[in-house]
Amino acid sequence: MNQKQWQIAKSVPASFAQKFPEHPEVVLQLLYNRGLHDQKAIDEFFNPDYEADLHDPFLMTDMDKGVARILEALKKKEKILVHGDYDADGVTSAVMLHEVLTGLGGDVEVHLPSRQEGGYGMNEKFVREFAKRKIQLILTTDCGITNVKEAALAKKLGMDIVVTDHHSVPDKIPVADAVINPSRPGDKYPFNKLAGVGVAFKLVQALKKKLPSSKKLPRSEKWYLDLVAVGTVADCCPIIGENRTLVKYGLLVLERTKRLGFKSLMEKARVNVEEIDTTDIGFRIGPRLNAAGRLRHSQTAFDLLVATESAEANELAQTLDQINRERQVVTEKYMQEAEAQIGEVTDDKRMLIAQSSNWPSGVVGLVAGKLCERHSRPVLVLEKKKTYSVGSARSTAKFNIIEAIRTCDELLEKYGGHSQAAGCTIRNEKLAAFSDRLCRLTRQQLSAEDLKGELAIDKELEPAEINWDTIDSLQAFKPHGFANEKPRFATRGLTVTSVRAVGNLGKHLKLDLQSQGPENKIFPAIAFGLGDLVDQVNFKDKVDVAYEMEVNEWNGNREIQMQVLDIQKHGN
Repeated sequence: MNQKQWQIAKSVPASFAQKFPEHPEVVLQLLYNRGLHDQKAIDEFFNPDYEADLHDPFLMTDMDKGVARILEALKKKEKILVHGDYDADGVTSAVMLHEVLTGLGGDVEVHLPSRQEGGYGMNEKFVREFAKRKIQLILTTDCGITNVKEAALAKKLGMDIVVTDHHSVPDKIPVADAVINPSRPGDKYPFNKLAGVGVAFKLVQALKKKLPSSKKLPRSEKWYLDLVAVGTVADCCPIIGENRTLVKYGLLVLERTKRLGFKSLMEKARVNVEEIDTTDIGFRIGPRLNAAGRLRHSQTAFDLLVATESAEANELAQTLDQINRERQVVTEKYMQEAEAQIGEVTDDKRMLIAQSSNWPSGVVGLVAGKLCERHSRPVLVLEKKKTYSVGSARSTAKFNIIEAIRTCDELLEKYGGHSQAAGCTIRNEKLAAFSDRLCRLTRQQLSAEDLKGELAIDKELEPAEINWDTIDSLQAFKPHGFANEKPRFATRGLTVTSVRAVGNLGKHLKLDLQSQGPENKIFPAIAFGLGDLVDQVNFKDKVDVAYEMEVNEWNGNREIQMQVLDIQKHGN
């Protein structure tokens, strides 16, 4: 029954505890685990301040050049094209820049690429089309940092280009009028983990500072934070530093959003607007926006977010909801096909690769992510077309997938991404060499020990510590997200007093777990996706559980519930 290896964080040093005696033990452990080791960092984390925490956008390399070129284009009434991306980050970025530049009197078009036609980033075919449409300035958002050839072509055809991006920076970057990316080597911007929409927001802030006195943004900059929060969380950017401040205020804006599209989408997704959090974005709003680009075209998501009529917004939200349901069905189908193709996963398979002409490029990333999570190793899943293949790769923290892909630069048509998620396009005749090189790199860099699934746990708790005081302390750690996940705990030696499979096809496990000792507490627990353990967990078994602590409310009652992530026999 052992599912994963538990990596329990080391207890905080006594010196750290003595330094901050005002915090309870659980809070101290969580702060220490998140690298918040001094008063300034702790204050910023617990009390994000919009005015104090946001950095000067002009600290970014080329921000001054980019702003100057955009203001020139606005002044001369030049045709501007905003080039976004097909995911939620790219769409929210494009919506923001389109709205701001149009509101400033700009002649603005938007281009969102298709996963199925041309793939990620700029494409030479469309660059030529932009020139025919008399575009004078291309402004990229959430893409462009790897488009060296495409940027050169744009300049050759007489167009200027300002790149704004946040993805990993290659050795060679585009020659452009400005390349704005806080991850550029030597960049002086204090925070380099912004999402694409975060970089776009900093560009908006910079524009605001340089606007002539006769002009102003179409709305207060804070009203764009709903877009920033959705794009940042949906793109799995770390919710720390400046992102934490942007997302925290963005959630407040999202509760009061003026965008009919968000209102309709949240209603369709059954989001409780009064208590909206990052989970709602990550599992309800983001997937529906992403579904458009995965199976159709992201223009539907863009149109939703710029809708000005309720009927249109409702119709588009309904469409996205239907596409998302379809996405769920086909992902499960292709997941099963990929598993069958890969076969038995043994330690000698350090990299898993699957491909099919039947898998649309929009879902290969989802399949790769699920396979990576299930098997704890890097995965590449490809849609194989007639002459080339489009692939998505996912990896664990033990292997930097974008660096591995970058070593194959001469084999690829295009690529981009981050350390644990990347995409690429490759001609089919080079696919075997590419796969072989990736497999060789994983064999060189990953040990058998690295392939064992791990579950990071913040702290072991005694049953007496599972109480309302702890629940109240945990509230201060919201909003959660990558690099500030929901706190995870472990408690050992609990007795199973009831167990049953619940949900559709019995996918989930519902338990009651009883503590020993004078308090003799019973904790309700739910283990999502672990329904297949129903025959292995028995009445009166003693178990150890890893879990997140949550509040379950029903019929006016409130109780502390464990959301179980893993369950193991006690003493194993």
